Amino acid sequence: PEPAFWTSHLQSTSTVLDGMNALSDDESNSERRVKLYFLNDDGQWDDRGTGHVNIVQDDSEYLIVMKSEEEKEEDGNLKALLNTKVSQDDIYQQQQDTLIVWNDPWCQQDMALSFQSPSGCLRLWNEILVIQGRPIVSEMSDGSLDDEYSVGQDLKLPDPSVSTLPRVLDIVSTPGVPCSRDSLAALLLADGYLEKLFDVFEQCEDLGDTESLQRLFCIFKSIVMLNSTQMLRALFKDEYLMLLMGPLEYDPELPCKQNHRHFLQHTVIFKELIAVPPQVKQKNSSDLPDPVLERHCVAKSIR
Repeated sequence: PEPAFWTSHLQSTSTVLDGMNALSDDESNSERRVKLYFLNDDGQWDDRGTGHVNIVQDDSEYLIVMKSEEEKEEDGNLKALLNTKVSQDDIYQQQQDTLIVWNDPWCQQDMALSFQSPSGCLRLWNEILVIQGRPIVSEMSDGSLDDEYSVGQDLKLPDPSVSTLPRVLDIVSTPGVPCSRDSLAALLLADGYLEKLFDVFEQCEDLGDTESLQRLFCIFKSIVMLNSTQMLRALFKDEYLMLLMGPLEYDPELPCKQNHRHFLQHTVIFKELIAVPPQVKQKNSSDLPDPVLERHCVAKSIR
């Protein structure tokens, strides 16, 4: 995709990461527990402490922050063992399912995070990939699928409601292989699931629930970016297109709500230079290849 598209994509990663981090306290503590190592001048790895690691947002930057599980500062807060920016460059390596290794350009130090659990390593690795705008990984190096990231026959989507939106976002933003994307698209198109999501959007808009509206923006953006032929054909039909514009008005990184629906319904004027029969219009729109729809429709409407 074009650089401008990834800029727009990265602007919404904070809400995507919120969905990916939707764990219970026990799960989070276990998955985030790591040891930090620095490479010394003798080529040996020095143990710099044990703690819990997270990615946090600071203004427009994302930081890898690790807090000690025992050491405390004078004010009583847990000591920060690591606080460094997430680089947009390809400097990170995932090794042996439980290691993330990199040469940090800001600390000018070779360092490694050793995770207690492979799933925790995979989770943080995918969060880094999301921030960098790269496809996420849905399996470990040995080829086994991680339950948290696999999408298959056993996947069940929660009934759409305000309370289940974080889980829905977690599911739609994580599939990383084509078969998973197609399976997820099929589930979203079954049993009127999209209509139920649009109903939740209308409820949130009536209540002025900004947080849920912004989460719905990220959900529908992730659905579009599944890049599934069957999903794109459905969303760009007349009965869905204007409904889709609603959630896309609530980009959490823009200072105010956009007005896509009002612009399309009351401002823009479409002129038809040559009369085209309706059946031909429908066939042409449904036969557009995915890259055309993604580049000319998705990227411009989401930005």
